[in-house]
Amino acid sequence: MFNSIALDVVIGLTFVFLLYSLFASILQEIIAKYLQLRALMLQKALRRLLQDSEFTDKRNLAMRLLAGKKTLKEKEDFVHHFLEYPTIKYLGEGSFFRRPAYIKPETYAEVLVRILRGANYTGLENQMQLIKDNLAVDTGVPVKDNDNKDKHLKIDTETHNMLVQMMYESSNDIDKFKSRLVASFNEMMERAEGWYKKQTRLLLSIIGFVLAASFNVDTIQITKVLIDNKQVRDNVVNTTVANFDKVKQLVGKDTSSPYTQDDLKNISGQITSLNNILGSKKMAEENLVNIHIFGWGITLPNYLSIIGWLITAFAISLGATFWFDLLQRLISIRQAGVKPEEKQAKNDGQSTASTIVENKKLRVG
Repeated sequence: MFNSIALDVVIGLTFVFLLYSLFASILQEIIAKYLQLRALMLQKALRRLLQDSEFTDKRNLAMRLLAGKKTLKEKEDFVHHFLEYPTIKYLGEGSFFRRPAYIKPETYAEVLVRILRGANYTGLENQMQLIKDNLAVDTGVPVKDNDNKDKHLKIDTETHNMLVQMMYESSNDIDKFKSRLVASFNEMMERAEGWYKKQTRLLLSIIGFVLAASFNVDTIQITKVLIDNKQVRDNVVNTTVANFDKVKQLVGKDTSSPYTQDDLKNISGQITSLNNILGSKKMAEENLVNIHIFGWGITLPNYLSIIGWLITAFAISLGATFWFDLLQRLISIRQAGVKPEEKQAKNDGQSTASTIVENKKLRVG
């Protein structure tokens, strides 16, 4: 077997980052589910698509944290009417923020057509002609409010012009018009996916720093321990190899099979075991310094520990898949030279790991 101190140190650090990345991912999913961050991202995308000015209600996140299961009142505009349309409204979970996290492109196009053709459609009229007539007037599209009373729904200028151009380009063909609506929706959802991944990475960074400070996951000090202590280094590497298959199953989770209490218990147990091997409690005591401010003695972590926590937080933000793929390659390098039949058996068992996708694709279209 190929072996070296440097390789074992990197394997140990990678395993540490992997476990805490998984733990952070579980916490991130819990937060995302409670605050319904996917539904919020979908609503943001719809507002960018159907509203001229960017939606800047900055109270959203803070108010949801304080509101519990109470429903926050929204401005009654074109997007609000779209989201309150029964076909869309009943896709939500019915919780305090009752918006759906996922809408099919075809459903989006169909509902938009129903709104644009107005409340006076009986099935006998030409839908494209009704849409053309409703978009031609300044009063807005005739719709029904919650009390089944007639009212007119205003559409912002830029959104109005976009819909008119789509209508003309469709040559009075309702199916072509729906296809253009579907295409514009899919394009916006691709952007929303990028926004959600960026938001997820930021949230993972914050969770990562909290975990690093709470569990004293100091990258600098852990590296020093792994370099200086052969017994600890060997124990960490052996633990990594022994738990590789268990970790692979956790990394392979996605939105169709969310994390469970058993998964949380599993990863917490592995972290506790790893911390015992590394001597995290002893490292935490060594990191503390006493300072005196106005005669008061205060115990604080030294500046190197804070730097180590920041490095850990950044590592966690890269996601569990990144560290799992790296760990898989490192273990393969370390085990180079094993018997061909053993090597083939190991490769067969790990062949599916490379297909794992980073941090659960955003399901908003």
